[in-house]
Amino acid sequence: MLCYRPQEKVEFAKSDLTAYPVGEVCRILGITRAAYYYKHRPPSHDKLALEQMVIDCFNKHHEEYGKKRIKHALAKGPQPVQVSLSFIARVLRENDLHAKAGRKKTKKEKPEPTDPKIKAANLIKDKYAVKMPNYLWCFDNTELPYKDGKFYVCGGLDVGTRRVVGLSWGFHQRTSLAIAALLDACGRNPFRPIGAVYHSDNGGCFKSEEMSEMLDKMHFRRSLSRPGHPMDNQPIESFWHTLKTEMPDTSQMSYNDAVMTVFEYIIDYNANRIHSSIDYLTPNEKYQQLVS
Repeated sequence: MLCYRPQEKVEFAKSDLTAYPVGEVCRILGITRAAYYYKHRPPSHDKLALEQMVIDCFNKHHEEYGKKRIKHALAKGPQPVQVSLSFIARVLRENDLHAKAGRKKTKKEKPEPTDPKIKAANLIKDKYAVKMPNYLWCFDNTELPYKDGKFYVCGGLDVGTRRVVGLSWGFHQRTSLAIAALLDACGRNPFRPIGAVYHSDNGGCFKSEEMSEMLDKMHFRRSLSRPGHPMDNQPIESFWHTLKTEMPDTSQMSYNDAVMTVFEYIIDYNANRIHSSIDYLTPNEKYQQLVS
């Protein structure tokens, strides 16, 4: 009995120990008189409504939001409400709702190279200080499955707003895939500040002469991750990790359906996914805030 929860002890005392003095019962069971005499009331309509709002918010965002994002989403919704983190956590726990989360991988970085040419090629060591839209784009490729094999997606992320700005896909990782994503990003974002930076890792499709010529033509400064420093390109790598964690599984889809799933996820990501790094705004909201 000593291991039971307080409410269970109270219920036991009221049902089986009524013949004994209340004070003695409370002392032996380790409960307070206030707990014994407290009259449990059914939850109010307002409380039930708040619980349902938490559940609806969780489902609306495809089981991707934890308690912090739900709190901010409810505070900025069409009917803004302030809800505590502990309340949200309890609702999620009692309804067995768990946000999707992938395992974090720890990457060991190699000692920084001493070659001055390699150092000079990396222009974004202070990437989190970027507050200007379309000033710093990070590009990378990722591999995704579909029912007949695998395909590749090349994408670019605007660090200042966390928007996905450009996309291309295909069955190879040649330079043409990277250039197609760059041209898509430039077409959707024709206005870029002077000195805009295009950053990528050291993949062959990003280091080619053809890519260098295209970047010069588009007036980008080129930046490459330092060898052994995967965190240099962390913004877009983090996005791919999020996409693979939250997006529906494409392994049993046709190629066209898999590509459409990626496309729809990115549209929803830009429009609806809030980020702690940009003050719990969505990428599109952050962009509008910076350009207004």
